[in-house]
Amino acid sequence: ATLSGGAGTSYSWTPGNLPSGPNAANITVFPAVNTIYTLTATDGICINTTTVALDTYTNPIISIVSSANSICFGQTVSINVSGADTYTYTNNPASSPPLTSTSSVVQLTTTTSYQVSGTNQFTCSSSAQQVIIVNPLPNISVTRSPTLVCVGFPSTLTANSSLQSPAHDYVWTHGGTSKTSVVNPQVNSTYTVTGTNTITSCVNTQTVAVAVFLPTFATTPDTAICNKGSIILSASGASQYSWNPGGFNNVPFITVSPNVATIYT
Repeated sequence: ATLSGGAGTSYSWTPGNLPSGPNAANITVFPAVNTIYTLTATDGICINTTTVALDTYTNPIISIVSSANSICFGQTVSINVSGADTYTYTNNPASSPPLTSTSSVVQLTTTTSYQVSGTNQFTCSSSAQQVIIVNPLPNISVTRSPTLVCVGFPSTLTANSSLQSPAHDYVWTHGGTSKTSVVNPQVNSTYTVTGTNTITSCVNTQTVAVAVFLPTFATTPDTAICNKGSIILSASGASQYSWNPGGFNNVPFITVSPNVATIYT
């Protein structure tokens, strides 16, 4: 508030450490409570005093209550504001979702600071700030070795995470709680692992597929030949072959001349 005096050549104000002298006819004060100010003025001969009372209104006390101060990437948080009659909202970074009312729910992907300014019925104002920390999800990768197996053969799955966004615990949906898991798929299969950062409680999942090789064989059907005759037996669908009886290996077809009924494998 601005206090003004006049008709003197020198002025003195109390209480407090206020300006005085010939240039102190008008002063600006910032009382924290109701205050009575006294002005003493002189024209060099006469002295006179007067008082002025200033009533002060309290500034609003802004309250910001969030459902959480630290969340994981992509989670939502509710923020409630109170303590004033009207509000203005700002957020940093500006790309984060803004507060739109005294009760807002926002989904965050980066740490965000919310600034709330409030004004009461006396046009007094104040502000408050709330920072919501957003923690990254664990960055998980999964490898398998080998990538292609025969039916029922083992493949080793290994989960890893980055140093910047680590996972400390792992759980496989098919069972197991270590970084590695050995599986024996019967068919093409997809496996899922969930990694948890035990410090932030943030979780993430990753999948890995293991292919199963199912060879399909085609062979010469059962047949009959004349005594001392011959026939060519053939097979397809594989890369290596072994015939029995006969001991022929790594050839997809053989010529046989059995003397009696014979089963070839």
